[in-house]
Amino acid sequence: MQRDTICLEDFILDVYLGVSANERKTLQPIHFDVRIGFDTRRAAASDKLADTLDYEAVFNTIQQIAQEKRYNLLETLCARAAKAVLEMGAAQIWIKATKISPPIKGMTGRVSVEIERHAGI
Repeated sequence: MQRDTICLEDFILDVYLGVSANERKTLQPIHFDVRIGFDTRRAAASDKLADTLDYEAVFNTIQQIAQEKRYNLLETLCARAAKAVLEMGAAQIWIKATKISPPIKGMTGRVSVEIERHAGI
């Protein structure tokens, strides 16, 4: 079984996100890590961008989804981004979104949501 992975790691997007009205009125930095299953053999043989999943286009798609509306939940943001990347031709995607400064009294850490989706499922 072919297991090729394209990774977009350690990028931050400013997103309107949160459950409370106060939280949703301020842009928040959300940290992303993305791994995409994609058969890269054709691209490796041709050395042509057209034969692979263009990671700039993937980034731009995730950025557009993250910034086009206000989200209540990281789960919704991740699911919509994953669906869009699968529609670009990915076989599978794993995406992790981390709220760097969650508004939880007494918590000094971060909160994250990780999801994995597969094409056709």
